[in-house]
Amino acid sequence: MRIKIVFVILFCSTSIGAQTYNHDGAVMRQYTVAEEGIGSLSPDFYYEWFHKDYSSWAKKENKLAARWWMYNSIHQELGYAEQIDSSLTRRAKIEAMNIADRTGGILDAAWLSEKDKITKKQEAFKKNIGLIITKGGSYADKRYWEEIYNCLSQSVNAIRDAYLPNMKRMAAYQLIYKDLVKRNNELVMMLCKWQGLKATQDMAEGSPVVKANTKNAVKSAFARWKKSMVTGSNGSVHGIGE
Repeated sequence: MRIKIVFVILFCSTSIGAQTYNHDGAVMRQYTVAEEGIGSLSPDFYYEWFHKDYSSWAKKENKLAARWWMYNSIHQELGYAEQIDSSLTRRAKIEAMNIADRTGGILDAAWLSEKDKITKKQEAFKKNIGLIITKGGSYADKRYWEEIYNCLSQSVNAIRDAYLPNMKRMAAYQLIYKDLVKRNNELVMMLCKWQGLKATQDMAEGSPVVKANTKNAVKSAFARWKKSMVTGSNGSVHGIGE
């Protein structure tokens, strides 16, 4: 049994290895005519009877012309492709520089330059807001100024996260700082005003109330009026009698 199996395997291997290329001239001429227009189609009677139209224009309509036209077209596009590649490479370098310039975070050079004065002014502004109630302002006043402070703080955060060139980012920080200074000065003036009003109110509440003597005031006024009616050289009194 084992001998039979070995024999079958050897026979199959020999058969597979014995396969060779069988050249078919007719098929070969079909390819050469179709691809390059060289040679002739065979057998002649077959193409004359069944494919007469094809055999008449097969050599003229070969693929060589189309292949040559495609090659020239692609070759002409190489220059444009190289230009596009160079432009895209150059643009990529520019965009890489733009990203480095316009991205916030540790690359925000404008914030590193303006950070100290903005944060100090924010701290002073927040401290003055905390004095509103003690200086005589109301809770509504405090909420109003807290909203202004929060708005300016959010503006700073928005500029830090924005995709802007450093020059525009610097200009935005400077505008926010000017607004902080303006708002803080306005708040200081309001604190002085509230403090003055409160001091005046405290003085008014602490002073004793003096009641006027209306009867004596009327008598005194009548006496002055009567005296003013005395005229003339002989000291006579006109209009009023005792």
